[in-house]
Amino acid sequence: MFCSNCGTQLADGSKFCMQCGAQLAAPAAPAAEAPAYEAPAAPAYEAPAAPAYQAPAYQQPVYPQQPVYGQPAPEASKKKSKKVLLIVGIAVLALILAITAIAVGAKLGGKSRLERMLLEDWSRVENDGDLYFELVLDFEEGYVDYLFESAYLNDTIATLNYEVISGNEIMVPEHGNAVYTITFNDDQTMMTITPAMTSTEPFEYWFNLD
Repeated sequence: MFCSNCGTQLADGSKFCMQCGAQLAAPAAPAAEAPAYEAPAAPAYEAPAAPAYQAPAYQQPVYPQQPVYGQPAPEASKKKSKKVLLIVGIAVLALILAITAIAVGAKLGGKSRLERMLLEDWSRVENDGDLYFELVLDFEEGYVDYLFESAYLNDTIATLNYEVISGNEIMVPEHGNAVYTITFNDDQTMMTITPAMTSTEPFEYWFNLD
């Protein structure tokens, strides 16, 4: 330590200066350092976990099934519908077949009747001044002879092929497949051919004189 008056170096703890005699102040005791206060760490607060909310399960009340009155079960209804459709389909098919059979039968019957009628003797008498002669259509199956007959001469004017195509029509290939309509009077003694097959007239008459 040093004297605060003269600055002489003195032994530690001296009360007086050995040089100048000045009274020395007692050295101040070093202030004890208070230990740093450390507040205890507060425990971490953990909030208790809230329980997970689970909504109560809603259960639809079960009501007793109401009986269905007057309605067949779906499967039975489907089977019944299929059966009805099948019956209707069979009936329609049968009707179509019947109509077709009638139409075909009528057509074939008409053709057969015309073929049969053509095989009769058909002719007509004409004159050229004082000369009388007979023109004849001699039908055979598939062809017809057009004949000239008189007291002096018999001759074949033409031979034509024909095909019966309906109950009142024939077709002649030699005339460019021309179609001729044939009708008969009520007692089937007169035949009308439209247009005329042996001339350029719009129609011609032929008679069955037997």
